[in-house]
Amino acid sequence: MQVLDRLQATVVTISSAKLDGDIFLSGMIEVEERQSSRIEALLRKISGMISVKVLPEAATMQRMIALFRILCDVTDRAEILHFVSAVNARAIMVRPLWVAFEMVGTTQEIDGVYQSALGYGIVDMVSSSCALMTSANDSERMSGVALGAGC
Repeated sequence: MQVLDRLQATVVTISSAKLDGDIFLSGMIEVEERQSSRIEALLRKISGMISVKVLPEAATMQRMIALFRILCDVTDRAEILHFVSAVNARAIMVRPLWVAFEMVGTTQEIDGVYQSALGYGIVDMVSSSCALMTSANDSERMSGVALGAGC
């Protein structure tokens, strides 16, 4: 974060995951193309950094993952579950006073579901995160560039 702060880069999203002792960071940063190369070089200098990949926005597809909770009782539950199914979400927990569901979609789709769910009563957006996807060909090409290999 100090690298990004020092270069005054605007962080749109950032997330982390720990797997088998390694920490994976991913995020979206708004910077000019020439600045992205400098950020990549500075990130590579961090002790313990194994790899850094910079992908242009055009090469990625952004998806949001959101977890919602709608307060309801037994009389409203069937209608809420029908709504969850209609928006292609997945019910993950049904409790006596609420239903929790998760959804993956664009930022606009997530916001639309949230606005629609407000009509059913109090809604909590428990959490949301951003995932960036690339095609296998782009990943391989970017990995080669990141490791200094030619394309």
